[in-house]
Amino acid sequence: MLKQIFFVLSFLSFALLPLISVAQIPNPGFEQWSSGTPDGWLTDNVIGFALPVTQSTTSHSGSFALKGTVVTTISVPYTPALWTGQIGEGFPVSQRHARLIGFYQFTPVSGDKIFIQADMFRNSNLVGWGAITISTAAAAYSQFTVDVNYITGDVPDTCIVHSTIVGPSTGSDYHVGSTMLLDDLSFSGIANSVSDEVKVPQHYLLSQNYPNPFNPTTKIRFTIIDSRFTTLKVYDVLGREVATLVNEVKQPGVYNAQWDASASGLPSGIYFYKLQAGSFTEAKKMLFLK
Repeated sequence: MLKQIFFVLSFLSFALLPLISVAQIPNPGFEQWSSGTPDGWLTDNVIGFALPVTQSTTSHSGSFALKGTVVTTISVPYTPALWTGQIGEGFPVSQRHARLIGFYQFTPVSGDKIFIQADMFRNSNLVGWGAITISTAAAAYSQFTVDVNYITGDVPDTCIVHSTIVGPSTGSDYHVGSTMLLDDLSFSGIANSVSDEVKVPQHYLLSQNYPNPFNPTTKIRFTIIDSRFTTLKVYDVLGREVATLVNEVKQPGVYNAQWDASASGLPSGIYFYKLQAGSFTEAKKMLFLK
């Protein structure tokens, strides 16, 4: 009897290993959706404003995939963006994953590209990261690979996967109609070494704040590609500056800034945040709801 129990437990453990290996990435095949958003992910969808991220039945496997389209809102392009975690906070990891693998289709307009990034953190400090841009159109599903380069010997405890569509020059010059499909994300391999060369980000990027709407704090993620004096400021709907979150020289890398709207006693409403680094400038809208 004990042998039979041992055999059953051993079989279940073996059978569950493939599930455990892919279960770290939340909803990796984008099969589960709630209220128009993939479970386990944050998107820049804003109901009543723009819905650039939608569910698609054109899948690599399973029933669904994620579709991201640059749409028009208030007469300007609005790009799709997504982050792992319900509020973009990422998900737990316990290994030095070497590669992020997935499958995509892409219909670019005027040189737009898919941008995919994987960041590894330990105690909120960046210990490894990798990113790629995909510019080639793909009518059928093709595989992509993001190599993760570690800058320390630490084992990460959190990973944030981020994807969006960027323009050909500044990253923010994307075009309405560019469309991507993503499906079946997974990790592959374990990295044992520390990279001697830290790869520099290829595009400036100002992400949608998360959460949005928010009360009273929200995070703003941005990417700097070279050493520049950088400012990140918040404005009300009348264009009055209400907060300065960054005002210093930043080295190439990925950064997070946090804004606490309650600190200034501000009312609920729409606010704008603007990133300026050298000649690069981009602004986005956010909603504070008490």
